[in-house]
Amino acid sequence: MKSKLRIPPNIWEQIKSEKDFVLFCTQIKRQKQIIFLGNSFEKGALNEQAIKHAKKNSFSLCISSTTGNSSIAELEDISLLEINLENLSVPVARYILPGEKKALIDQIFVPGNDYQIFQDDQKIYLPSFMSRQGQIFGDKTLSILQGISVGIVGASGTGCFTIDMLTRLGVRELNIFDDDKVEECNLNRIINSTRADIGRYKVDVAKEAVERLGLGTVINAYPINILSKKAVELLSTCDFLIGCVDTAEGRHLLNLISTYYLIPYLDVGVAIEADRAGNVDQVCGSVHYIFPSGSSLVSRKIVTPEQLRAEGLKRSDPDAFKELLAEGYISGVNVASPAVISLNGQFSSMLVNELLARIHPYRHDCNSKYNGVSISLSQGHTYNMVEEDSPCQFMLSRVGLGDTSPLLDRSDLS
Repeated sequence: MKSKLRIPPNIWEQIKSEKDFVLFCTQIKRQKQIIFLGNSFEKGALNEQAIKHAKKNSFSLCISSTTGNSSIAELEDISLLEINLENLSVPVARYILPGEKKALIDQIFVPGNDYQIFQDDQKIYLPSFMSRQGQIFGDKTLSILQGISVGIVGASGTGCFTIDMLTRLGVRELNIFDDDKVEECNLNRIINSTRADIGRYKVDVAKEAVERLGLGTVINAYPINILSKKAVELLSTCDFLIGCVDTAEGRHLLNLISTYYLIPYLDVGVAIEADRAGNVDQVCGSVHYIFPSGSSLVSRKIVTPEQLRAEGLKRSDPDAFKELLAEGYISGVNVASPAVISLNGQFSSMLVNELLARIHPYRHDCNSKYNGVSISLSQGHTYNMVEEDSPCQFMLSRVGLGDTSPLLDRSDLS
């Protein structure tokens, strides 16, 4: 069974300087994986009060390897982890499930401004087609790409480029979600699609293209809406989330999954304002990087409560939505908009370069200066959103909660 430990960046900064600590973790099991999610911590050695707190809240316990497990007799029904932080460049963690032997944690993830991923690189095979990019990033970063799973929502305009690029970069596994089928109007922007694909699911077209490349990436295609329990459970096992969607609901859901399950999230958006007569007012796009305990798309005002309410009504009561739209009570809801393949390719490349920058910080400046980057091609301007020390208060209380009932505390996912 593959095992992962995810630790919020704010907690990581605190525990790595402590000799003794107790990290309380939620635990999820699915798809032959066990994932531990750091939820909260306290300084000092393991004690009776901490054990009682863990039992009451069904937490697993992660302790410093210097603490020892002298209270192991009291932990018979609690999963215990030990982490050695003596060498911060190569932390090592082990876990003991009730009634089982101690086993090594396969990967440790710290999703902050820089995405720190620790794993045993000796187990990773680097194919020769990755050698040219190895000259830039080195074996360690390539081995990270070979060891991670990426969840991509949206397999159309920006999604198809992203899928292709991540495959050629050597990402181990792609999980793609889109319940739409190819239409003739999509052929101007979905790479690898043909007229023969009209009527097929977009994810099936993308999966076929990746498998035809034969570069070793495992690709799983899910022709389902992400506003479903199954999609949330599948996405929660991924190590990186990418949103290539054009709805506020989709973006917000991915932000929630990122928060509850401690997974960084990259969002891309492209906008063209034109009058259909050849006059172009605006051509722009943006890439946003979201990490647990940081700001959110809502706090950045990329997604608004009004948009969420309108889209929710459109989905649940289309007639009422149309009535309010006609009366002018609703505005700003997604409608069919212009789309150009070259713009999708440009901003998809921005997104993929952002993913690389997070796992291999190559910038001269801190990554925190690039958590939101917008480019106006019509005005020739680039805008960087500098991340301030202002986490989203709504999301902050949900960091690392893992599985809740209902999932993400949403009744529509019960």
